[in-house]
Amino acid sequence: MNVNQVNSNYPELQLHFVDFVGGAAAVTRNKYGGPDGITVTYVGTGLVDIKWPLGSGAVAADNPGQFCGFAFGFHATVPANVKGYTCEAGDYNAATRTLRVEIMSAAQALVDLAAAQNLSLVIFMKRGAV
Repeated sequence: MNVNQVNSNYPELQLHFVDFVGGAAAVTRNKYGGPDGITVTYVGTGLVDIKWPLGSGAVAADNPGQFCGFAFGFHATVPANVKGYTCEAGDYNAATRTLRVEIMSAAQALVDLAAAQNLSLVIFMKRGAV
């Protein structure tokens, strides 16, 4: 249960902060990304899955709710290396609790993040019915 209340005009809005760094055909979630069990998985060039835990047995993990959108920002040791980068999200899969994001260069081509390049996301989820 998330006991931190968000001041919002949207009741039961939850914010999930995820920050990860790139690598050689890989991504690694940074430690300060929060203790909520969210994982990041490299899928292919420019594609990353963000997944909330499903739980197991009779005890399932909290459902993060309904996907409402996200905000993102890139940061790097050399900021010019991520100049013009953008990020887009696909549909949230409630059955697998997975959100796929696409990372694109200034030329709008899918691109991997390098070892000194990071992507920070704030993902907006709503608990309960819309």
